[in-house]
Amino acid sequence: MRIFAIPILRNRWAYYCHSTLPSTSRLTKAVDWSSKKWEGLGEAKPDSWKRKLYDQGTGLMNQLDYQEWFLKSVPVKEHLEQPLRVAKVLHPSSLTDSQIQDNLDALLKEKEPYHKKYMYYSAYWVPLSCTFVVVPLVPNIPLFYNLFRLYSHYKGLLVSVSVSVFIVLRMFVIYYTFLSFFCLLSVAYKGAQHLEFLSYHNCLRYSSNPQIDEILSGVKLASSHDVVFPLELSKSADGPSSKLKLESLHQNFEGVIDLEIIDRLAKEFDTPSLEAELKRARYQILSQIAKQRFEDHNHKNE
Repeated sequence: MRIFAIPILRNRWAYYCHSTLPSTSRLTKAVDWSSKKWEGLGEAKPDSWKRKLYDQGTGLMNQLDYQEWFLKSVPVKEHLEQPLRVAKVLHPSSLTDSQIQDNLDALLKEKEPYHKKYMYYSAYWVPLSCTFVVVPLVPNIPLFYNLFRLYSHYKGLLVSVSVSVFIVLRMFVIYYTFLSFFCLLSVAYKGAQHLEFLSYHNCLRYSSNPQIDEILSGVKLASSHDVVFPLELSKSADGPSSKLKLESLHQNFEGVIDLEIIDRLAKEFDTPSLEAELKRARYQILSQIAKQRFEDHNHKNE
């Protein structure tokens, strides 16, 4: 199992866990199966209801916190065939081992109670959402969304005690068919627990990686305080509606890791999911900074 720590800005970075460890969990196998079924919906015709459902579901999942996705990507300790002795944490030389360790500890301290709390909330809503199954021919989105959230938060908490496999239960019920929709988010509970376990027992091996350094060579990152946002975004903050045009954050601009760099990292380490995870984290980090900066600016001008 490998954990990647990749800087988005000079003082903000994102994590990604890649694991191929064999699992004894039938749930994990079921989730893998359902995930493939879900991805199959994305290959449907653009005007079909399957594709529309896939696009809407994907858009919803992209709004979920990028740190939660990381915690869910850690394999559940109890589901592994053999105990995990060592997990590598790969990072560029611009980050130190102590920086990453302190940041991970702070992340786990913050996220474990959160995932435990919302895991219970999701569980409370499951019985109510079951009633939607009486509607024929319509996917029971409320039920499977709550199952998805319940499993996600459960797994994310386990990451605190060992880093757990990024599992997604995406499934839905259609007449005569059981298709997978999504159960990606309640897993963070277990993920957080597993990661915390590894950290506490000194099972995380931090190491600067020359391949990452080579790909990031020449990249000049700004800090969250001095990054300059696209002009389109800055102008939208001063407009009549003051609604930020965050779409411009999906493009490359100075001081932020380029999208092409993220693509190269994913190809270099043969981890296709790393591309989606880092791009999601990049957008969310920049969105948070932009909203805070321009909201503070508008308050001062009032």
